[in-house]
Amino acid sequence: MGRKGKELTSDQKSRLAALNDAGYRKSEIVKLTGIKQSTVYSFLKSIDRPFSKQTVERKLHSDGFHKRSVKKKIRIREVNKKKRVAYCRGNLHKTVNAHWSKVIFSDECKVIIGQDSRVSVWRKVGEEWLTDCICPPSQRKYSLMIWGCITYHGVLTITIVEGNINALKYIDIIDNNLWPVVVRHFPDDNYVFR
Repeated sequence: MGRKGKELTSDQKSRLAALNDAGYRKSEIVKLTGIKQSTVYSFLKSIDRPFSKQTVERKLHSDGFHKRSVKKKIRIREVNKKKRVAYCRGNLHKTVNAHWSKVIFSDECKVIIGQDSRVSVWRKVGEEWLTDCICPPSQRKYSLMIWGCITYHGVLTITIVEGNINALKYIDIIDNNLWPVVVRHFPDDNYVFR
């Protein structure tokens, strides 16, 4: 059995791999690094081995990574993120009976049709919202605008909106969709519209 020589440091391994990737011949790498030829050749041979997909996935899994579908990036400006957090903190003390049961929340949403592709990423637990682990929003042409409102009583109105929402269209949406909700669930006119 032959003698085992001195182990390569991680810096030496990185340098050998980098020179190899840069296209240097093995003999040039030996001259540049001053490491024994047999050590260089043996190391480069060990890193040139192809790995199967299963081997890579097993290694990633053993290092704490898991294959997951990427989250879609939510388009929201930083200033609006801060406003939302401030709103939540400012309303923590309010109770359901005294406040939230009287609130009507409304929002509009653009639904993109035909966006099916699933993208996966290897990530650790708790990393689902990291920039490298989310998918940027798609630039699709087919969309549908929906307006709806919810209250403590549940989802009350959902309506499809033709085109973009401007001031006149918004007033029309309120007249046709919000007032029936107010009349039905808040006859005493005691409500908050958000």
